[in-house]
Amino acid sequence: DFYRRYPDITLALGANDTHVDLLREGVDCVLRAWETEDDSLVARRIAKLPQVTCASPAYLQAQGTPLDIDSLAPHRA
Repeated sequence: DFYRRYPDITLALGANDTHVDLLREGVDCVLRAWETEDDSLVARRIAKLPQVTCASPAYLQAQGTPLDIDSLAPHRA
């Protein structure tokens, strides 16, 4: 339906976790998992994405179970 309605549109999808200069890169629309600090952009929340840290029982047995945020530093993440 989308392509029938907009037959001349070109979509380029990408995914990364780095900062992208949207104007310099010519990006018209972006979905981000964090708040924007750029006052020149119009942003709307469309969803909340809870984040969790997970590890397998085997990893925790081999590397130890972190008890707080500070004890995560030596772990592979």
